[in-house]
Amino acid sequence: MTSPRLYLAMDNCFAVKRWITPGQWLPVIKELGADSVEASTDNEYDPLFAPDGYMDDWVGEVESNADRLGMRVRSFFTGYQTYRTAGLAHPDPRVRDTIKNRWFKPLIRQAERLQADIGFSFHAVHEDDLQSPAAYAARMDSVLDQYAELAAYAREHGGVSLCCEQMYAPYQTPWTIAGTREFLSGVYSRGGNPFYTAVDVGHMVGQVRYRKPTRARIVDALQALRSGRRRAGLWVGPIPAWEKLYAQAARPAAGDDAFVDDLFSYLEDFPYMFSETEDSDPYAWLTALGPYSPIVHMQQTDGVASHHAPFTEETNAKGIITGERLLKALAEGYARPEPAGMPPRTDRITLAFEIFIANTQYPHELLLDLKETMAYWKRFIPEDGMTLEEAVKRLG
Repeated sequence: MTSPRLYLAMDNCFAVKRWITPGQWLPVIKELGADSVEASTDNEYDPLFAPDGYMDDWVGEVESNADRLGMRVRSFFTGYQTYRTAGLAHPDPRVRDTIKNRWFKPLIRQAERLQADIGFSFHAVHEDDLQSPAAYAARMDSVLDQYAELAAYAREHGGVSLCCEQMYAPYQTPWTIAGTREFLSGVYSRGGNPFYTAVDVGHMVGQVRYRKPTRARIVDALQALRSGRRRAGLWVGPIPAWEKLYAQAARPAAGDDAFVDDLFSYLEDFPYMFSETEDSDPYAWLTALGPYSPIVHMQQTDGVASHHAPFTEETNAKGIITGERLLKALAEGYARPEPAGMPPRTDRITLAFEIFIANTQYPHELLLDLKETMAYWKRFIPEDGMTLEEAVKRLG
C-alpha cells in the first residue's frame, strides 16, 4: 500500500445540543456537502451515560438514515465530557477499569457494526508522576499496557483502528513527534496489534512554550529575576528546576555559568518534559505521522492558537493550513521509508473537520461557515475515497 484513500468528514460536535439524534444531524451534514461523518461522543453518544439498549438503537438510527442519504459514519471521537479526566492514567485501578470496560469496549463493539474508527484523548499524567522520571516511566508503561489490551480487543472486533490524539503539553501524552512514535511503537510491541494516532493540525501551538531553554535564555531569566521581575519567562521543566533557578537568582551572578551547567545535567533525566522545534510545525507532524493517523482533525489555525475555526475566506486569509501543503506533506510521509517497530501504515485517512461553535453563534451562520469549509476542501478532494496519489496529481 503506497497511497491511502481520503475522506472528508464533518464532526458533529458543531451540532451538540442543537441537532442531537442521527435522524437530525445526518441530513444537516448532508446539506453541508459531506457524505462522511465523525460522531462526537459529546453529541448524546457517550457510553458512560447511555442507558441499556440506547447504543444499539442509536446505531440502528444511523444505519437507516445513512443508507437513505448515501452517507457513512467513519469515526467516533471523544469530546469534552471525557477529556476532563486523567482517564487511563488515573492512579485508581477502579477508574481505569471502568473506562476500559464501560467506555472503550462498548464503543469498539458499536464501531465494529459501522466499520468506523475510534479517536480519543483519554489519559493525562498527573503532576506527581511528572516530577519523578521513575514514576512517569511506570505510569506510561501502565498506559501502554492498557492500550495494548484495547488494541487486541479492537482487532478481535472487526479491526477497528484506535487512534490516540496528540496534544499540546507534557502532561497530555503523546505531544511530540518523537514521543508519538515511541508511544505507537510501544503499544504495537505489546502484542503486535495496530495502534495509531490522530493528528490535529492545530495542536502544535503549545509545544513552542515547552522547548528546553538555551544557556543565554537562562542567564537572561536570572538577570530579570534579580531586577525584581516575578516570573522567569521560560520553561525549565520539573519543579525542583524552578526552585534551583529562583535560588540562583538570589546569589551573585558570578556563579551563573556553573549553575547552568548543573541545571542542564539535572534536566537530562526529564526529556519527556521538552519539545523540539519541529513539534510546532503541523506539516512536520503530517509528514512524520500522517501515515499512522487514520483520523486527521482539521481546523484552521494561525499557528498561535488552536481556534478550531472553519475554513472560510476570512479565516483562510490568516490561517496556515492549506489544501496544497497538507496533501504534499502527507505524500512526503508515504514516500519515506517505514521506520522500524511501527504499526502498519493506514490505508485510509479521514480528514475530520472538528469545528467548535460558540454557544451564542447564530445557527444559520455556523452552517454557512461549515458549508464554505466543505466547498474549500472539495477543491482538493472532490470525491470520498480518492487516493492521496490522485489528489496530489490534481495539484498540477
